[in-house]
Amino acid sequence: MPGEAAMLQGSGFDKTATVNLTQAGLAAKGSAPEVFDANDRSLRFVIPRDWTPGIYRCRIETKGGAIEHLLNAPQPWWFQADDGRRATSGGWLRVCGRCLALDAAQTKVELRRGGRAWPLRIAEALMWSLDAALPADVPAGDYEIWIHNGAGGEEGWMRVDTVTVARNATPWKDTVFAVTDFGATSDDDTDDSVALTKALEAAAQNGGGIVRFPRGRFRLSGGFALPPCVLLQGAGTELTHLAWADTEEPPGTFLSSERGALGFEDLSLYASNYRTGLSVRAPKGEATAKEVRIRRVRVRFTPLSIKGLKIDAQARRLESLAQSAVFSIFADNVRITDCDLAWTKNIGFSAQGHDVVCRNNRAHCEQGGWCPVGGGRRGIVECNEFTGVTTGITRGAEVWFAGNKIAHLYHGFREGFTTDGCFGGPGLLTDVQVEGREIRCQAANTRTDPPHIPAAVRILDGTAAGQYRRVERFESDRLVMDRPFDVQPDATSVLWAANAMARHILFENDVSDTGIAAQFYGGALDCVLAGNRSARSGGFRAWGNESCWYVQMLGNHISEGYGTAGPETHGGQSALHVIGPYLTRGSVFKGITARGIVIRRNRLDNNAHILMRAAVHDILVEHNTVSRSPKGVVGDLWQRQQGVLLHGNTFEHVTEPYVPLESGYVKRDVK
Repeated sequence: MPGEAAMLQGSGFDKTATVNLTQAGLAAKGSAPEVFDANDRSLRFVIPRDWTPGIYRCRIETKGGAIEHLLNAPQPWWFQADDGRRATSGGWLRVCGRCLALDAAQTKVELRRGGRAWPLRIAEALMWSLDAALPADVPAGDYEIWIHNGAGGEEGWMRVDTVTVARNATPWKDTVFAVTDFGATSDDDTDDSVALTKALEAAAQNGGGIVRFPRGRFRLSGGFALPPCVLLQGAGTELTHLAWADTEEPPGTFLSSERGALGFEDLSLYASNYRTGLSVRAPKGEATAKEVRIRRVRVRFTPLSIKGLKIDAQARRLESLAQSAVFSIFADNVRITDCDLAWTKNIGFSAQGHDVVCRNNRAHCEQGGWCPVGGGRRGIVECNEFTGVTTGITRGAEVWFAGNKIAHLYHGFREGFTTDGCFGGPGLLTDVQVEGREIRCQAANTRTDPPHIPAAVRILDGTAAGQYRRVERFESDRLVMDRPFDVQPDATSVLWAANAMARHILFENDVSDTGIAAQFYGGALDCVLAGNRSARSGGFRAWGNESCWYVQMLGNHISEGYGTAGPETHGGQSALHVIGPYLTRGSVFKGITARGIVIRRNRLDNNAHILMRAAVHDILVEHNTVSRSPKGVVGDLWQRQQGVLLHGNTFEHVTEPYVPLESGYVKRDVK
């Protein structure tokens, strides 16, 4: 924005570099801002304060040549539609990325085909996300998605991807199989398991359908294999209860599926002793399961609620929950919406796959649990309420995590949100030869995760450091990238390949009374923390013990810095926290693992601060406010921290604004 610093990352910059700016889409207006703190990998300058927000055309000139770049142009990273990679007529389309709505009122989304455009109605236009509705009359077929962020004239348009529009996305037929027609009786003491089995068999013979429960309580025992293309439907969560009998040794799974293409809606599931409520997972070696729809489902799995349960029996039940899960789903194109889950410990819902949506759910765990999403690409996790639950992303990329509430996580005192699973091999690459999209190499380890887990190769050090590319295919001595490097590595370059914890956007989440409120653990590539709130939690952390590059912490608020001390709380204190330790697992690399971090427009009240630890390069700390705190900006091991700019920060009733006082950072009141 005007008055804020731009920090460009690249290669070949030097102290002779100059910058010329013009504003795209407006009458000719130019500026040659001062370039400062330039080095081979980066440079900085400030957008003139009297300019209007918009897209800026930037020309950088050095002795080695010149290059042009558009600042604030739309950067669409990925899209998801109401049927995963497909949209339906009258359905929805979500685009996530950066700089998507500089002027929300003028932002546009279009479908284009054959020279014709179909404008989409935008339900919400945010800097990081565009939520649009398709017209009900848009014809089926393949379309290009185009967006405009409301600035820059024609230069504000950007192509996103191609989407297929279809008429109907329901995977099951509309034939109804009422369980009462197969012998089930509600509100009595008889077991209705045989009737449910017969109804499922009839639906399977029909090639799918709706297995319907009317109002009432139906008693069940044992487990049920669900055929594909079946919807299990009740009359409402408050009206239809499926209650499993309490047994000392419960079945491994109440409901299971190997293909997916199934749904649950408008019913409640009750059980005392349990291990897994729903399991969806294809057999090893077979195609991934897909198309799971769970909506308006209530779950109460409470193994300790039985009257007169002795202490040793309680202990056995808790021990049996070590690998338990309410919903354990390994599938693509999953929707979990408007559900209400309560359980005792371990996993609530786990959704591992591509194109997952978890929206408007309530999740409560009695003794500390998890609700992880990931294991693939393109996840939407929004407007959920988690109590006593750690949520986050496991081995995944491209996630929109927004509008969630996370609170009261004391058991084990884990994080409110965390990423995990950043390694996954092969790690350090040697004998590297790069040609176009291919890398020939030797590796320190083998690839340890399956092919659907997103992966990336990074150039950690040497020539061309700071670039990463998504890996489309691994072979024993060969990697295929999604596109070539802009600057080619050479013999000095250090390359690392592992899982891609990339393009996660955490927006306007509210976290209180947890460990770390939200953190990028292990690895973060092009990730954003924006507009989040933390109270009595450990704050927000980017932890580059693998690689933490191009992370932005923007407009977050820590309202109360002190909280309950625990293993993941930074000692009971809150901070905006960047860590860049050495990467040592399977490697001798001792270089920088955190680079290109922006900490801007955050507010830290009541004993919170900004903290940078260990080896970091190119950190921009700008226009933050620290109020009523013993410390403001805290640094650690300064000799391995380079290119840190402190610009326009405000300290109110802060005992020590900078710790230590002589930090070696660049402090500027640039104009």
